[in-house]
Amino acid sequence: MTTKEAITLFKYYLQANHKQRTLESYRVCLDGFAELDAQRSLDVIISDEIFHFWNT
Repeated sequence: MTTKEAITLFKYYLQANHKQRTLESYRVCLDGFAELDAQRSLDVIISDEIFHFWNT
């Protein structure tokens, strides 16, 4: 599964289980991460890369 596919599924989950405001709050971060690594497979992304994304 690619990062873009996983983010799309997570957005569907948010829409079904949370308020719109929560979805909007997550959307900025999720879309930013998707722009950087949309076609990468989830199993090759390491935690240090995610940590670096959050701190930039």
